[in-house]
Amino acid sequence: MRKKLEAKLERQRSEMEYKLASDRERTEEGLNEIRMIQRRIEQELPDVQAKADVVKRGLEGDLSITERQYSKLKALDKEQLPLKDVVAIKVFEATSKYMKDAGRAERELKVTKEELLVAKEKLDETKSELNRLKCKYDTAAEDCAKKIADYSARDKCLQTEVSELKVQFREAKEKVKKCEEVNTEYKDASMKLKLMQEQLLEKESANSRPVSYTHLTLPTICSV
Repeated sequence: MRKKLEAKLERQRSEMEYKLASDRERTEEGLNEIRMIQRRIEQELPDVQAKADVVKRGLEGDLSITERQYSKLKALDKEQLPLKDVVAIKVFEATSKYMKDAGRAERELKVTKEELLVAKEKLDETKSELNRLKCKYDTAAEDCAKKIADYSARDKCLQTEVSELKVQFREAKEKVKKCEEVNTEYKDASMKLKLMQEQLLEKESANSRPVSYTHLTLPTICSV
């Protein structure tokens, strides 16, 4: 049993050593390949740097072009154009849509600002009109309050006058009643006087003697 276990462990050790050796060889091969690529890059780096400098010098300056310049450059053969013009074409194609949108947005913004200015002016005018109307309303309210106070005072005065007139009317009514009573008494006295005059005339006619009553007063006559 022990021998079998030792044999098994030995096989596993051999397999692990073989695997480690294989991995070591592959790692060494990978490192060699990386070293080769690094040497190649170091050899090509000056050329790439030089080309980058050429591209950099070619791209120096302003790359923005107008639509007219774009049309002219687009009509030419791309292979014959310098790098700067090619890049300018690409930049124009990439940014033209956004530039148009930006221009439209700028115009819309300008119109909006103008509309806002007009709206602000109207708002200011409305505020001024509201302030004017408020002052007018306040003045009218004060006048109404004064008139209401005057009308209240006048109403009190009129009520007092009406009360006084009612009293005067009652007094006048009583006076009229008294006058009617006096008038009735006067009529009765007049009738009595007339009757007495008739009686006196009859007596005068009977006595055939002229009698003058002009010196007699009404109480004297009534007492006869």
